[in-house]
Amino acid sequence: MDNLPRCDLSLIPDSEDWMLETFHHSYMSWIDATLQAAMSCEYLIMMAEELGISDDVDALKDEYDNLVRFVNEKMWSEKDGFYYDLKADGSFLAVKTVAAFWALISKIAPPDRVDALCRHLEDKNEFNRPNRVPALSADHPDYKDNGGYWNGGVWAPTDYMILCGLSANGKEKLAKEIAECCYKNCIEVYKKTGTFWENYAPETDDRFDRVHPRNQSLRRKVGDSMAREQARGARNKEAARRQGFVRHPHVQGEKIPRREARNNRRERQADKSKSYLRRGLAVLV
Repeated sequence: MDNLPRCDLSLIPDSEDWMLETFHHSYMSWIDATLQAAMSCEYLIMMAEELGISDDVDALKDEYDNLVRFVNEKMWSEKDGFYYDLKADGSFLAVKTVAAFWALISKIAPPDRVDALCRHLEDKNEFNRPNRVPALSADHPDYKDNGGYWNGGVWAPTDYMILCGLSANGKEKLAKEIAECCYKNCIEVYKKTGTFWENYAPETDDRFDRVHPRNQSLRRKVGDSMAREQARGARNKEAARRQGFVRHPHVQGEKIPRREARNNRRERQADKSKSYLRRGLAVLV
């Protein structure tokens, strides 16, 4: 969520440089990354149990318990009823984002905190916008009506995460309301544009703000560079085609006749199929 205001800029030298502001970690403890690490431990433990593996399982269980304890003791604001990112000094970076709702899908939040998170999802001044759920709460000064990429944009992956989290905690009614809202908006935008989009505006049935103003010059430079590389590649490919040669995929710079390359590729595919068959037979035996 690269352009969300989730950094402690006071710890970043030359923070007027938007690249630093966007990508510097600023020594933060991020709520979503912490909860995702806890979920990774949980799934690794489940996989180990299924496979009959005991090595390092105790360490994973300890890590899971420590992460969950840290989140619930250090990253929860009783005053705001919300999970926040932490600054290096242990204080809250009091910015409400969809990152907090990983506490639902990870099922680490006690029932009263689940209810508190749901109240934020239902608050029309925060996450209950005409199109749900914006990545940034609408009461933040950086919130953009047209989405502003992550500064208010509605993203399918984070919406799906929220829906799964609500269902996991028995909040099916709210999950259904959010899903229907998101679905309706996507259909309206599809009718206008004929396609689906990476993210959507939170206030209107419109597509996302495609290019963040800070990124226009960078994207233009990257686009120009990619266009030059594509043109160069097309010229080289055409020259090779005229000469009847292709580049061997495994030998840098070497050219071999097109027919020989095709035959080699078929041989490799046949060898791979035989290998799969031998492995399958070994399993059956």
